[in-house]
Amino acid sequence: MVTSIARWYEKRQIKLIPYLFIAPNILLFFTFMIIPIIFTFYISFHEWGLFGKPSFNGLENYSRMFQDKVFWTSLWNTVYYTIGTVPFSAAFGLIGALLLNQKVPLRSFFRTLFFAPVVVSLVAAGLIWSWMFNPNYGLFNEILGWFGFQGVDWLSSSTWAMPAVILTTLWVRIGYCLVIYLAGLQAVPDSLYEAADMDGANGWQKFWRITLPMLKSTTTFILVMEVIHGFMVF
Repeated sequence: MVTSIARWYEKRQIKLIPYLFIAPNILLFFTFMIIPIIFTFYISFHEWGLFGKPSFNGLENYSRMFQDKVFWTSLWNTVYYTIGTVPFSAAFGLIGALLLNQKVPLRSFFRTLFFAPVVVSLVAAGLIWSWMFNPNYGLFNEILGWFGFQGVDWLSSSTWAMPAVILTTLWVRIGYCLVIYLAGLQAVPDSLYEAADMDGANGWQKFWRITLPMLKSTTTFILVMEVIHGFMVF
């Protein structure tokens, strides 16, 4: 009897060990993610003041939100920003990864160069791009002047401020997508391309029939992460 209990405990103990290792992460996730989300949902149905207890007001907060012009402006800016960044960061990241996946000289150097904006300090990046967008001595207005166009007040214009922000974001996010796509490309078995060569497939056919399908999970991950990043900005 004692032996059977010991065996049962030993089996249960072995199965519990993996859960014990991930328990701190799960605890932190629930503490700083799940619980705040639930509490925020609870707050949205109440009227909160500096003093006194919160009072339940049903959907009144949501009604005010949909009637607020600032909400719709913020929503439009979010959608505009997301549409302007997600497709281009993923597309140019894939193109760059395809180029760097070839046997080119200094491939590691270029990979590091493209990924460098991801790790650059946001303060430093903001200062650099604000100088480049400066209406008086900025690089972009200087380039426009070479072609006979008038300079633009990029960061103060309601028309050009968002494109400037999108361009700055692409400078960072393209390198991020490139590195992830490059890792996905290197995981594609060479045997698939060798078999395609034997069947007489050209480069375009191999890209559509092998590369893109094999990168489906990578593309899904990138699109999800980019959309999340886009909706967190505004």
